[in-house]
Amino acid sequence: MHLTYRPKGVCSQLFEIDVEDGRIEKVVVKGGCSGNLQGISQLLVGMKVEDAIARMEGIKCGFKQTSCPDQLSKALKNCI
Repeated sequence: MHLTYRPKGVCSQLFEIDVEDGRIEKVVVKGGCSGNLQGISQLLVGMKVEDAIARMEGIKCGFKQTSCPDQLSKALKNCI
């Protein structure tokens, strides 16, 4: 499954996520903090979608009510 998601309330502009058999195969993030998001994207590869959601959901960025990881969890909910 290929998912395209436009996050809200964060610096990132677009997520491209590939999921196969309930596991994350690839994550590409456009915009945002490049180094951090490249690292997060690599760490997610091979992880079960449910595990990734559980780890990232609810994380905040500074004073914002959401973050790029939180938005990734919202995107991944579309895969379960």
